[in-house]
Amino acid sequence: MDSRTARDGRAIDEVGYYHPIEAEDKQVVLKEEKIRDWFAKGARPTDTVKRLLNKKGITLK
Repeated sequence: MDSRTARDGRAIDEVGYYHPIEAEDKQVVLKEEKIRDWFAKGARPTDTVKRLLNKKGITLK
């Protein structure tokens, strides 16, 4: 999501999703290849995204 757009605005690309209200386990689905591609293009994650990536074992370096 481009940080300059509205919260409910159009997404540039979907690299995964987070469903915080899922019953037992909070569901996080990430597309690692797309994530790495966007970081290679210069995208910068928020602190929340960094935490989600770390929980899934995805390192950015």
